[in-house]
Amino acid sequence: MYIPQTSGYRLLSGCRQSTHLPHYDFSDLWVRANKNVPKAAVFTYVALFSFGIMTTWLFHP
Repeated sequence: MYIPQTSGYRLLSGCRQSTHLPHYDFSDLWVRANKNVPKAAVFTYVALFSFGIMTTWLFHP
């Protein structure tokens, strides 16, 4: 049973590969990306392309 030392919200992890149990450290996203490399590559490309378009639009002269 996990009892937090201070009040507030805590994210708990259920991933076996997590190094900081029971705290959530996004390790399940790395496991999912490792199992689905093409989807992760497409998602990363789309995210970075969108970020590039958005920053170009924001910082144009």
